[in-house]
Amino acid sequence: MLRVKTCLTIPTAGTFGAWDASGRYYLRMTPFHSVTSIAAPLDRVNVDTDQIIPKQFLKRIERTGFGQFLFFDWRYLEDGTTPNPDF
Repeated sequence: MLRVKTCLTIPTAGTFGAWDASGRYYLRMTPFHSVTSIAAPLDRVNVDTDQIIPKQFLKRIERTGFGQFLFFDWRYLEDGTTPNPDF
């Protein structure tokens, strides 16, 4: 029995990964050695994904332009337009 999760096409063995004996496909990943980026500390505990980008904004078809919705519930008061002065 062949089981493939979230694949639209079945890759050939050795292209991106390999099949194991149970029929699962494992991706081969190339290691990276360093990341150069800007980091911003977030002084809150247990931030879940609904706080980062609220679910009502995930209905978009586009995969870009989400920046204006990040931390929306923290950035704005309950009316959704007035900026939160504590943010």
